[in-house]
Amino acid sequence: MARPPLELETWGKITRFIRGDGSNAARAYYRDSDGVTRLVTRTGSTPAAAERNLISALKARQAPTVALSAESTVREVGDTWFALAKLKGYASGTLNTYEGSLRNRIYPKIGQIRLREMSVLRVDAFLAVITSDYGLGSARTARNVLNHILQFAVRKEAILRNPMNNAEPIATTKTKVEALTPSDVAAIRKIMHDHDNGVDSRGRARTTDLGDITDIFAGTGLRTAELFALRKNDILANQYPLVVDVNGTISINDNRKVFRQPFPKTEESKRLLSAPDFVRDIILRRISDSPVEYLFPSANGTIRWPNNLRRSWRAALSGTQYSEVTPKSFRKAVATLVVHELGIETAQAQLGHKLGSDVTYKHYVERLPVGPAAAAVLDAFFGKTMTKP
Repeated sequence: MARPPLELETWGKITRFIRGDGSNAARAYYRDSDGVTRLVTRTGSTPAAAERNLISALKARQAPTVALSAESTVREVGDTWFALAKLKGYASGTLNTYEGSLRNRIYPKIGQIRLREMSVLRVDAFLAVITSDYGLGSARTARNVLNHILQFAVRKEAILRNPMNNAEPIATTKTKVEALTPSDVAAIRKIMHDHDNGVDSRGRARTTDLGDITDIFAGTGLRTAELFALRKNDILANQYPLVVDVNGTISINDNRKVFRQPFPKTEESKRLLSAPDFVRDIILRRISDSPVEYLFPSANGTIRWPNNLRRSWRAALSGTQYSEVTPKSFRKAVATLVVHELGIETAQAQLGHKLGSDVTYKHYVERLPVGPAAAAVLDAFFGKTMTKP
């Protein structure tokens, strides 16, 4: 009767022996992860040392394993999953979002629950509490992160199925997209320039540059973090129109320090944008005036954090009819204009959205109450075939 094969990634009996050259050695058969059994040999200064070296080599051949089971808690699995996620090249902003959801939403509510206790009913109850306490946005993030954790547990064979697959989806709110009109954009640009040229509460001239920032928002649809990540060498100034190479973003690392991430939010966000003339003039001036590599540095000449812009932005628009307008409002205005003038694919490329995605239409484009200009085409093809009364 044939000897049964070794279990995957295990070894058989270790044998010590003396090689022909007189050195001490040890060997054993090892069944690799591909199912093939191989003879592995190691030497050492003594027979015991040879065996220790062999055991180390055999252990090194084993695929990394994570000791998880149905008794593991959500926190234990979450910590393991997140540690591996940090090695996979996720954007820092994404990792910060995941970590915040783990620390502030998931662990406080269900961190000590064991995997075998994670039923569909318990998942639904958890998501209902997060929705009630923190809103739909937090609930959607928590659902996404928890789904990653439970799916990871399935892959590690700690549980057989992911209860999230049958959990109640997070409700979506259908909100009508309202984009700024050209007159709105012009009015806000003027407000921002007037603000820059004014004085602060102490009567000192302001050093803000909201006018330039707003103008570039209007002319490009850039995200704030993309704009602040622009360096002089990201500008193809010798071309006409001038071209902006969007290849990075501003993020925050594990130590809560601001840094330039050498890739933008998504793969589609890597793009070359042609700048209109009024944006070209601003960029060329800032290239000439800026003493550092960034076009929009902080007051200290370092990387600028988008949160700081939001404070001065709100202050400038406070008390006006545009107090609720945000930088994202300009992305919506650009998206709406480009879609209705040049088409959805051009708008998606301009904003850095994935082609074919419904994100642009769903969240950025205001639907105009005007049907497509198809009357002339329909009349040309079908009008002549109609029998007039």
